[in-house]
Amino acid sequence: MASLTDQIEQLALRTKKAATLITMLRKENTDLQEEKDALQAEYNRLQADFNFVKTHNDELEESILKYQEQEELLTQSISSSLDALDGIEGLDDIEFIDNQTDELNAAESFTTGEALGTDSDDLTDSLDKELDDDPLAQGEPDKQTPEDDDTIPEFN
Repeated sequence: MASLTDQIEQLALRTKKAATLITMLRKENTDLQEEKDALQAEYNRLQADFNFVKTHNDELEESILKYQEQEELLTQSISSSLDALDGIEGLDDIEFIDNQTDELNAAESFTTGEALGTDSDDLTDSLDKELDDDPLAQGEPDKQTPEDDDTIPEFN
C-alpha cells in the first residue's frame, strides 16, 4: 500500500490535471459557442436573402400570370376585332393606297441630306412660291402693332 503522503500527492496531481482539463474544456466550450453564434448569424443572413429572393420570385410569377392574362385578353380582342371586320361587306374591295412608304423615303432622304440634292433651282422655286403667297411680300400695307414700335413713350 502506498503511504498517505503518496496518496495525497497523487490526489493533488490528479486534481491539478482535472482543473487543467476543466479549463481546457471551458475554453473549447467558449470557442464552440462563438462558432455556433457565428454560424447562426450566417444562417440568419442566408435565410433573409432566401426570403428576399423567394418574395421577388413570387412577385415575378404574379407578373407573369398578369402578363399572360393580358396577352390572352389582347388575343381575344384582336380576334373579336378581326371577326367584326370580316362582317363588314365590301371592305376587301376598297383599294388601299400606301403613302407611308413614300413618307418614310422622304424622311430618310431628308435625314441623310439627299433631299437637298445639287439642284438649287428646286429650293429657289420653293422659296419664290412661298413669297408669292405671302401678302406682306406683295407690298400690301403693313399694320404696325404697338409691339413693333421701337420708340419709347414719354411720360409727363
